[in-house]
Amino acid sequence: MSQTINIPCSSVILPTKGDLTNIFIQLANSQNKEIQELLDEIDSLLGNFPITVSKPLYSSLDIPELEWEKKITAILQEYHLFVQVKILELINDIIPISFEIPIPGLGIDIDILKFFSDPNYIITLKAEIVKKVDILYNLIPDPYRTFDGEYGFVSDDLKLEVVMSYIMSKLNKGALGLIHDAAGKLIEKFEEIWSALGLPDLPTLTDLSIENIIKELIDSLRDDLRDASNEEKEKIRKEIIELLEDIEVVGFKLMDILGGKPNEFIISDERTMDRFMEALRDFGENWPKYLLQEWLNKVKKFLDAIGLGKILDFVFFDFCDFLTLIGLPKTINLTTPITIAPLLNPGKNSLPGLTRNITPLSGDPESRDVYTFTRVKDQSIIGGLDNQGSFMTLNSDPFKVLVDNILTTEFTREGNNIILQNSTNVNQNIVIIV
Repeated sequence: MSQTINIPCSSVILPTKGDLTNIFIQLANSQNKEIQELLDEIDSLLGNFPITVSKPLYSSLDIPELEWEKKITAILQEYHLFVQVKILELINDIIPISFEIPIPGLGIDIDILKFFSDPNYIITLKAEIVKKVDILYNLIPDPYRTFDGEYGFVSDDLKLEVVMSYIMSKLNKGALGLIHDAAGKLIEKFEEIWSALGLPDLPTLTDLSIENIIKELIDSLRDDLRDASNEEKEKIRKEIIELLEDIEVVGFKLMDILGGKPNEFIISDERTMDRFMEALRDFGENWPKYLLQEWLNKVKKFLDAIGLGKILDFVFFDFCDFLTLIGLPKTINLTTPITIAPLLNPGKNSLPGLTRNITPLSGDPESRDVYTFTRVKDQSIIGGLDNQGSFMTLNSDPFKVLVDNILTTEFTREGNNIILQNSTNVNQNIVIIV
């Protein structure tokens, strides 16, 4: 009897790792040769992804379930960074952007454009991190330094993964800062268009202060842990884990953020703490990203008017799109069935999503109509179908006419057409706001 296992492929922009981790942990722990061969095949299909995970993952450990969980975590982190890099690439055509991001405290600058486009860059970067892993590990903020024995398990290999994961979280935060800064510059550059549309202001970036929340919650217990007997240590660790499980950030519990607890075979407080700390820290970076994506969706009309409407293609490039891009199959077919146990303690609340804004540049009763044209040289009459396929209708003189983003009054109106008075021997972008 054959079996088809469906691999979760969530069409969301705030994905959780619970379902994927739960399935792959159980597959990784199977002794079935067919399953192991299929996992090797999936690993091959993924190619260089996840970029931040070494192959083989560990030199001194052989823990398949842990390896697959780390891979899935890295895929989630790389998804968020990939989306932001693609948005920045589009903006870079108009506003020059430096893609280098400094990692606070670690003294490393990373080019996030080369991160996805230059395999040799990543090889060199990881080699440098491996050489300095002990130094870098000690520079990571205290709550995130796991696998150092505080919760019962020490691993130099896993310390390297802690460093890489921390770096990824800071790259995501840095990329978000670049987008936010670039959005402000776009508003400034195209102020005449922006001010005419009456759209929501660019929000400030939300800082959830996750590190401070964690410290306030568990630091006193961590102090007790250092001086406790072995028997007391176990009790205190469980207390810390229970406190974190009950933590709530912007209305979501930890299990909502994780998507639930996987059926793991190797139970370790150190591993649990690493999972919890990583999830909270990354959510602290991804929630402001979600809020900025929400704003970008709201200002679609502005983006369309300045030629950056494709940004929304990446705002809505969801996790399932990314899994498809990197080659993760949607199903696994087995000739010998295996029982996949459901998630333990699944989250009660789903993280929010977005509905794509389809507001047209013209025909929206809530704001002014905008028409965009490309004026070829020697053309003086502007009208008819614009670049978006909308027919320009003018019942009176337009509110604003911009030629290559410069406001002009050198025009007359004849019916539904604008007659530009100046001549040109180059193509120009014309924006007419009614």
